[in-house]
Amino acid sequence: MADILAITAVYLIPSIAHFSPFPLYFAEPMRLIAITVYFLSKNHWNAMVLAFTLPFFSMLFTGHPIPLKAILISVELFLNILFLRIMTKNLNLHLLLALFSSILFSKILYYFLKYALLTTSLMSGSLISIPIYIQLFSSAITAILFFVFLYNKEKL
Repeated sequence: MADILAITAVYLIPSIAHFSPFPLYFAEPMRLIAITVYFLSKNHWNAMVLAFTLPFFSMLFTGHPIPLKAILISVELFLNILFLRIMTKNLNLHLLLALFSSILFSKILYYFLKYALLTTSLMSGSLISIPIYIQLFSSAITAILFFVFLYNKEKL
């Protein structure tokens, strides 16, 4: 029962952010949850499944994001966790560099995919909805926070 409550809470956090009067989505709650689960879980596939399914749950629960954007966000979050795993486990990159790079690479691929969908008219809207400087700042803060939180664990 506790596991079901925990999983439900994890899936509801990003949805709750949509109901906030503040732009909490700037902090990228789905990414924060996926990375947190990556580091807390012994099985990194759990984090990948979570990263892939969070946007769809949010779409079903709140109506946001739209289905095609949910697919884009799912791919982005999945790639973020996959890149993080490759960079920390296979390439042995420094944790801070791995965190920031995995976020950055997944965002770049997200925008390539979004651009392709926009140019083929499969999707409408603007390419960039949150200014790049805010996204870079948010990515850096996310990487730094996880690094600071995990640094002592990594040294042990």
